[in-house]
Amino acid sequence: MRRVIDVHAHLYPPPRLAGLMRWIHRGIPGHPVPVDITVDGVVADLRAAGVERFLSAVFPLAPGEAGELNRFNAALARDIPEMIPLGTVHQDDADPGAVVQEALQTHGLKGIKLHPVMMKMAPWDPRLAPACALLEEAGLPLLVHTGFEEGNGRTADKEGWERLFRSYPRLPFLLAHSFFPDLPYAFSLLPRYGNICLDLTNVPGMFLWKEGPLPFGISRPPWGMEEFLAAIEENSGRIVFGSDHPAGMGTMEEILGQVGMLGLSEGTVERILYGNARELLTRLGLA
Repeated sequence: MRRVIDVHAHLYPPPRLAGLMRWIHRGIPGHPVPVDITVDGVVADLRAAGVERFLSAVFPLAPGEAGELNRFNAALARDIPEMIPLGTVHQDDADPGAVVQEALQTHGLKGIKLHPVMMKMAPWDPRLAPACALLEEAGLPLLVHTGFEEGNGRTADKEGWERLFRSYPRLPFLLAHSFFPDLPYAFSLLPRYGNICLDLTNVPGMFLWKEGPLPFGISRPPWGMEEFLAAIEENSGRIVFGSDHPAGMGTMEEILGQVGMLGLSEGTVERILYGNARELLTRLGLA
């Protein structure tokens, strides 16, 4: 069995987990992960797939929810040794900086997750500047959703994104979904910003999706498989694996299989599934 570190899994309180699973079953009818999966079931799946460590990401849908989610993740991590718990914050919280300070310093959470599409926000919102500054000072990662905008009537503000990257040059950014389907843009960032890693969550599954429209109203990427593989091989030290489990592109076994089916070199597959994340976590003091 391969060694795996997963930088993008989701454990939620039961009502939110149930809502997430209803959402994924609407978007991908017949999704193989049961709609009634529990937190214990998600953790069991990760362990069965060989996942040695995983980042557990949460995000709020409304102001005032972040504190409860942060407390939930902190409590859960005390009983799950493989779990690296991330916190979150909402841009409309009364004091976003205080929410993040509590998450990191009081609850001991190991980074922050933001989902601009679902939260209807921009990570460079000035209200979040204190949160980003705290993360940068602590040397902890910001896992931030990128891409998949068109299915939600949005387009990427590239100027805004790059202003964010320039503003926090020591903040470790994990760019979830690698701006899919705009993979050329995602990979163009790597030589220009040394604090970025691309998180391949859902990208292999989308690339290997059967003929016909992609789920959630997403376009096919402009790159073909040959261009995609060349870009990965060229940047193989800057890419990490995420599953989105339990709401990814299949079961854990299928998602790991999708990485193997791309046709990458064995060394690159090992770096993506384990080596790069291990090096990153060690550098950040999270290993």
